[in-house]
Amino acid sequence: MPPRLLEVTDVTVVGGGPAGAASAIRLAQLGHRVVLVERAERGRPHVGESLPPTVLPLLQTLGVGERVEAARFLRPRGAIVQWDGLLRDVRDDARDEPGFQVDRGRFDALLLDAACACGVTLLQPVAAAEPQRDGGAWTVPLRDRRVVRSRVVVDARGRRSMAGSQPATAALYAYWRDVNHIDPRTRVEAARDAWYWGAPLPDGSFNATVFIDAARCAGVPRAQRALLYRELLAESTLLRSLLNESSP
Repeated sequence: MPPRLLEVTDVTVVGGGPAGAASAIRLAQLGHRVVLVERAERGRPHVGESLPPTVLPLLQTLGVGERVEAARFLRPRGAIVQWDGLLRDVRDDARDEPGFQVDRGRFDALLLDAACACGVTLLQPVAAAEPQRDGGAWTVPLRDRRVVRSRVVVDARGRRSMAGSQPATAALYAYWRDVNHIDPRTRVEAARDAWYWGAPLPDGSFNATVFIDAARCAGVPRAQRALLYRELLAESTLLRSLLNESSP
């Protein structure tokens, strides 16, 4: 059965994460017809939960500022930073609004709902093959045998995009329960061969992430990665004390 043409549109956005959804919303606001293609089910968990205060003007431009505030995500001020052997208490200006610590499943769904409200055609869940140049236009074949044709393609798939590359850094992470943390601020720490990021999330869990050279994980079985993750956490000054009596 040959593929059938879904529709001709102005812009096809491939990837429904925050970057893709924000692009689709803004393009629709500017009067373009937009089709947004996302391969994953709505509400999937995802890392990348911290939104700094600098994102607030963008949320307002996209018309989602009030929706994000109504979602009652955590709003920490500043961070606790261990860098070059020095402990710093980094505080945002009290006169400014704080950023957000979001639940990515809920946040991503919120942006997709806003895109649909702007008139964006959302195709989800459906995977897209590589966009193909076709004369003066682009075609995006979908795995369900449909095709979207448009003048412009926005490839917002991150590392899977046409311009993507293999990461130089790998992130090992887990969501911990019953963490003995005092405040909602982000923890950031640098070590000799790794750096650490940790933050409490709206559901009461704590995301503890270790960033290392990707070569250290290449070809390593899952169980060994979990062991490496715990060994690295044990070397962290900021996260070790928080996670001693917790479990992922």
